[in-house]
Amino acid sequence: MGRKPNGMWSVTGDNRHGARKIAEHLLQQGYRRLAYMAGFRNPTTNQDRQSAFVDYVGGRGLPKPQCVEGHFQRDGTIAAARSLRSERIVLKGVLRCRGSTRRGK
Repeated sequence: MGRKPNGMWSVTGDNRHGARKIAEHLLQQGYRRLAYMAGFRNPTTNQDRQSAFVDYVGGRGLPKPQCVEGHFQRDGTIAAARSLRSERIVLKGVLRCRGSTRRGK
């Protein structure tokens, strides 16, 4: 839990650690061709998740995961998945990350 500059409290997860654990799990299950699907590339939560996931997989001597954006929408997710397929990349696992913000009073 941390306090933001505007005085609001927030509860956050460790995005880098979580993404590494997911990559580790997928690799332990035997998956070797992975992709990372973000909502959008710019948020720092996504940047942390993506870099940790890509670095973990690449650091094990495997091809770095392809990264695409799904824009938090069903159609965007489908389009992103099709873009991976159109590049003739045979994937065995996809990490789809989604961020959200909730405010309480």
